[in-house]
Amino acid sequence: MRTPDRPDETLAATVSDALAGIAEPGRQVLYLRFYEDCSLAEIAHRLDISLSAAKMRLYRGLEQLRDWYRRERDTALKPGKSRANCQAARSLGATVGQNTSDAGSVSLIHHGLPR
Repeated sequence: MRTPDRPDETLAATVSDALAGIAEPGRQVLYLRFYEDCSLAEIAHRLDISLSAAKMRLYRGLEQLRDWYRRERDTALKPGKSRANCQAARSLGATVGQNTSDAGSVSLIHHGLPR
């Protein structure tokens, strides 16, 4: 349940919502990279794709995540949105970052959640 008293759970739920909206190839790579802490080489091996394809899927997945965040941020302050959801969206935006030059090192999740 999302509550202001449990920001980690709110953030985790927000991350889950965001990942659910990402196309499968990107979601799969994001999950392996940030939840299972796999390197890009490990991801390529596990998915039986080239290292270049793994990098591209990660880059595209992060772009989709940023797009989701921007949409959420734009609607977060509209009437009816809870303060906890607004804070979670801001926290997620801070973790996604804006620099994609080294997409493999972007930290998706913080606040004690698995990377």
